[in-house]
Amino acid sequence: MTTNKALGAQKDIKALTSGTTVVAAYMQGSVLHIANVGDSRCVIASGTDDGEFKAIMLSRDHKPDVPEEHSRIIASKG
Repeated sequence: MTTNKALGAQKDIKALTSGTTVVAAYMQGSVLHIANVGDSRCVIASGTDDGEFKAIMLSRDHKPDVPEEHSRIIASKG
């Protein structure tokens, strides 16, 4: 809460659109671990039989306008 108040007091920073995001990927043997925070997204390109590539989402955004994320925030008293 202290950080939010300090950020809000800054006139040259848009507090509503400020924040932190990260995506981390770690391969352990044949298992790929993905972690993300904020509205960063992890995507992998997968080759198709016809030689094209398709994007496969490996994570989902943590945005308050996503209904599931909104519910999680409210449930944790955020």
